[in-house]
Amino acid sequence: MVAQPTHITMRQKKLTGQKMLLSSSFRFVILGFICVFGVLYVMQTSTLSAKSYEMNDLKQKAQLLEQDGKELDCQIAEQKSIKNIEEKIRLMDLVGVNDAEYVSLPSNVVAVR
Repeated sequence: MVAQPTHITMRQKKLTGQKMLLSSSFRFVILGFICVFGVLYVMQTSTLSAKSYEMNDLKQKAQLLEQDGKELDCQIAEQKSIKNIEEKIRLMDLVGVNDAEYVSLPSNVVAVR
């Protein structure tokens, strides 16, 4: 009997690798990976796009609220103005105090129960 060599040559390794790359199961697995990662990429991109639109909407709402706040501050300042208060006093027929008298208590007086 002739003994066959037990070691694999480089040519045999290369041919085995080429057969594996050309096999239909290997192609199917690679195609599956490409499809899965493609779907995940599209999902991630669409989610990111949706979040971007949502952020822009929230920024616009924040700007509108900030403008409303500034307008309210202006209205408050206008209502607190002396001119406006004097007009309201005149419309309500209130009388201003001319001679105010203040009561002063001695500093050591304390209320007792």
